[in-house]
Amino acid sequence: MMRKTFERFTQLLQHRLKRRISTTEDSVRYTFFHATALHPSKVVLEEFHSRKKQERKRIDAILRLPADCSVAIEFKFHRALRAGGHRPRPHQAGALIADVGRLHRYKPAEGRCAGKYLVYLTDGEMAKYIRNPRNGLNQLLDQSPTGFKITTGFFQSKSATFSRQAGKPFAARLQCSWAATLPHSYQLWIWRVY
Repeated sequence: MMRKTFERFTQLLQHRLKRRISTTEDSVRYTFFHATALHPSKVVLEEFHSRKKQERKRIDAILRLPADCSVAIEFKFHRALRAGGHRPRPHQAGALIADVGRLHRYKPAEGRCAGKYLVYLTDGEMAKYIRNPRNGLNQLLDQSPTGFKITTGFFQSKSATFSRQAGKPFAARLQCSWAATLPHSYQLWIWRVY
């Protein structure tokens, strides 16, 4: 189901971005939900990822699938500010990694988790930052079957801005499940988080 969803989602984004339709992170989410072809009652927005009081952050979306299983999804959309310029890239990269941590810690309230995905749409500026080996994020793009392992050591070489946004160090594995280059230098990456 997920591969077909990713294909349809990419087609819908291509249509939207090619026509320069105003796009926000909410637009990206709703486009993804449409691509799933699930009934709206099967999409739960903003579910807590943990029962621990100190970790009361929410997962962007939970897809309720048959056989009592679910898929957890976080969305990020980074682009230039409407007034021009960009937010600090280490800040944005740290926020992206914070979402990985949130997904990694997610445990469904009931049933089993069939997958955890981070859907990331970004403009050319942030894509260039991620691809730059000096920033230590280019390994996220590893499309090998084993993917990329984030260890606590991964956080040690990062800037204070990145670290503040990324939060408490954690260990997880990411596998790039989908990548697409879209109109006007946008890049789409979808990672499965383990």
